[in-house]
Amino acid sequence: MIALTRTGRLAVALLLWSVAPALAADISAETGALLSDLLKPYREGQVAAPGADAKALEAALGALKKEGLLDAPRPATGGAGLAEAYGKALALGTRTPQFVAELGAIHDALSRRNEQAARDAIRALYARASRTPPEGATLDKLYKDVRAVHSARTRGVERIEIARDDHSVLITRSADKVKVDVTAKAPGAEPTRTVFEGDVVTRADTSGKDLEPSANPAPAPRTVTPEQARELRARINGLWIDEDGNKWEVSGSGTTIALTETRAKTRHRIAYTGRFDLGRISGEHIVSDPADMEADLPLPVRQQLAATWKPPFRLGLDPSAAGDRLEGTWSSQHVTYDPDDYKIKRIHDPYYRPLILTRAGPRVAQGGRWPQDGP
Repeated sequence: MIALTRTGRLAVALLLWSVAPALAADISAETGALLSDLLKPYREGQVAAPGADAKALEAALGALKKEGLLDAPRPATGGAGLAEAYGKALALGTRTPQFVAELGAIHDALSRRNEQAARDAIRALYARASRTPPEGATLDKLYKDVRAVHSARTRGVERIEIARDDHSVLITRSADKVKVDVTAKAPGAEPTRTVFEGDVVTRADTSGKDLEPSANPAPAPRTVTPEQARELRARINGLWIDEDGNKWEVSGSGTTIALTETRAKTRHRIAYTGRFDLGRISGEHIVSDPADMEADLPLPVRQQLAATWKPPFRLGLDPSAAGDRLEGTWSSQHVTYDPDDYKIKRIHDPYYRPLILTRAGPRVAQGGRWPQDGP
């Protein structure tokens, strides 16, 4: 699962959004805009919904204000040509600006990995354009083309962590979600986590001719107290499965946690050791076996990584309040190597991918074995 970067690949400069001199990490303009949308209700004095912890919320908002995140202006993000790229894939020509809302629906369905919704949105766009809604092979090609646009124009997961003596802030943004996770301590109370979450959607920019990202905040933040974290810890041990069909086993107790991934294709096992702190899971695996990495990375490179470089795989997961879903990120690092002799030149900064685990449900066995286990 280490991605590769061959020598000579062009680097892409990202537009950065500085929120405050005290903030150690720069945040992209896109993520800055989403944070502004997410926190807007609290800048405007929204009272938390019934049941929310008012003291925890006040402490969290105080921490965000100290970091310059609460009151930062929304940076401009339009003019990226996203609508034009989708319009070209769908052969809309000069009519593209007429269908910005429909193109946004296609983009959002792709971001949520909902193929049927994306196909339905393509057909709805064609109907609104007074064209025959596509079917069969024609629809397959259009779906493939817009998916290629989405892959090329969508940023990967962005993760920024700020750690201070009296609080910490973890910002995570993926194609379809944005989250700000604040650990802070109200006067006379134990530390609590306050989690602000929102759905990422696209909307028309100020010109009305292109698309820009925006966030729809959840009705209220989620608070995790030490007591709630202890109750949650008792419910998350057991078997889970990720979106690729790989099995995960969670074990341990208290603040100690272990997660073991079993790859569906190879049955190779990867063990992560970590901690459970205030309801948040962190784990790490040090690469020591070429089989830890996907086979699309050349074997000589994987052997060097396992024997000499030993980079880490890291994960961070947040259990749902019901304890039936673990959602967060998995991280590794890109590697640059010589394509002629496969000698590794450099290990790069971490990159992040979404990781979602759900409870492994009942399946139908064939011949006494699970289908992926073979004959």
